[in-house]
Amino acid sequence: MVVNKEQILQQSKQIEIQEMAASQNRPRALVSTSNYDPRSLNYDKTVAAFTKIMWLQDPMNACRAVLMDTMCREYFMNFGKEVAANLLVSI
Repeated sequence: MVVNKEQILQQSKQIEIQEMAASQNRPRALVSTSNYDPRSLNYDKTVAAFTKIMWLQDPMNACRAVLMDTMCREYFMNFGKEVAANLLVSI
């Protein structure tokens, strides 16, 4: 049993009132939530940013994970060949 139940309830009401007052000063949402359709969202930049974070955080394991997958390994090798060819042409 909670001994000071009334105090806890009163404190929670005060906190709720403070949060409601603070929420009025928050910035407005960048995306309208009234006509929210998750199918129309574009996550391309999010995926690219997350990939960059993972590569910068642990490049060895990120490279190892890419090279373990056969399709990713093929893309990675093609990218390497194109970059190497461009480097040789520019020399």
